[in-house]
Amino acid sequence: MKHYLLTGEKWIPVLFRDGSFAELSLLELFSGGRKVSDLAVSPAERIALMRFLLCIVARSLPLPSTRAEWETAQERIAPQAIAYLNKWESAFDLYGEHPFLQAVGLEKEWTTTLDKLDFALASGNNHTLFDHLASEPGRPHSPAWQARMLLVTQNLSPGGTIGPNSWNGVETNELTGNISTPALEGSPLHTFLLGDDIIETLHLNLIAREDLGTMEIGTPVWENPPKDARDAQRFRTTLLGRLTPFSRTIRLPESGEALSLAVGCNYAQISEFVDPYLANRRNAKDQTLSYLPIQAERHPWRELESLLALQVSSSHLVTPPKHLANRYRIPAGKTFRLWCGGVSVDKAKFEFAGEWLIAFSEELLNRNEFWNEFGHFAKAAEEVAVAVRNSIGLFWNNLSKVEMNKNGETEIKIKAGKEKAQFQAVKGYWKRLDTLAAEFFASGAENKEEEFNKLYRQLRETAEEFFYAVLPDQSPRGILARAKTMPYFRKELKRILGEKITEKGEEVNGK
Repeated sequence: MKHYLLTGEKWIPVLFRDGSFAELSLLELFSGGRKVSDLAVSPAERIALMRFLLCIVARSLPLPSTRAEWETAQERIAPQAIAYLNKWESAFDLYGEHPFLQAVGLEKEWTTTLDKLDFALASGNNHTLFDHLASEPGRPHSPAWQARMLLVTQNLSPGGTIGPNSWNGVETNELTGNISTPALEGSPLHTFLLGDDIIETLHLNLIAREDLGTMEIGTPVWENPPKDARDAQRFRTTLLGRLTPFSRTIRLPESGEALSLAVGCNYAQISEFVDPYLANRRNAKDQTLSYLPIQAERHPWRELESLLALQVSSSHLVTPPKHLANRYRIPAGKTFRLWCGGVSVDKAKFEFAGEWLIAFSEELLNRNEFWNEFGHFAKAAEEVAVAVRNSIGLFWNNLSKVEMNKNGETEIKIKAGKEKAQFQAVKGYWKRLDTLAAEFFASGAENKEEEFNKLYRQLRETAEEFFYAVLPDQSPRGILARAKTMPYFRKELKRILGEKITEKGEEVNGK
């Protein structure tokens, strides 16, 4: 019988503090964690691995009861995790009689290719992001890859049709009995605080019990694996049962390129269980909750003020992830680093996977005047984007009018190119601002008034640059349309930015 112990085999890609790269086992990761600067994986793998590692730490410490206990927990993480992994070593075997995160007693149909575990790979008729090399028998993959993708699938498999199977004589599901897995509901934006090494990172993202209220902590799936589809439901509303979920009943092959797959536990949705590791937003009209989503076109710095609850007035509808409260325990003088990322789906189809890193000095966290000003800037940037889009629309309307005679204007329908121009301008505008915002945070905490003035000037210059860049060439009609549009565009910039962009020789009306 084949065996692959995750405690001893090398399967977790990491970067060391000296810049080198390697793959480590679970035991190596914890025993040498002070030398490991970060995981070296894709956004989906980071989410799945971080939730898995946090599950191990929360169970092995166990989870600190109070914030005071949390303060002293960091030095106990590695030794406690190592002792726990040694005790439960057999539960982390990828194959064997009781395979890790897999269903014993699942009907082994072997009808699904291993490629299916990675949404970035084509595997038949699935919607894929990056790959077009699907083959009917699928491709071979190493046990290390299978281990990582097993975690990804259990965390980030979308809803949609998955055929039923028999699991110890119990039918797993009907054809429509499938919903998104816990880390993918609503395409949420995931966040993790990053420390100087992986042990500090895990400590920064632990949540004390007192911050979890009445939430049931539960036990990890691998300690008492479910026996059938009904038994799996006991994990649906527990913290540890969701950090490393059993969303799919899977049986990996000891050889070959096909696996057996069906629905496992349908975990509780946000109306019944609110994930403490995800930011949620309350709808002001009907008071329903939803997770703050990841958006390809929306860099998380635009949500930073509310994501960190730095200004109550702007974030009263957003509840930040509970682990981000640990930011206030970052030692003075250190750099605050926040990883943001996730996977976006639409109707069970993957659309986007991305990640961002926001970094600034710890000193800024407690400067209310800074975040008040930053909130105004973020709001102004949103309004300017709308002004750019509307001004381009107005330009096209003016382009459709030509002075024919003394009786007035004659409409000429010119619509081609407007939506493309609006999309390109706004996309370029935000891409430039994403870079400027990163440079702004990296510039340090000193003399922020001058830095903000510079940032506002750059905001205006960026808006003007991308507005002009998409306008058609200088035909007579185009020149006339531009002349008619410019007063509106300048007036809007002046209305939004006000004194922030007033320079010597510039009149109040923006001329």
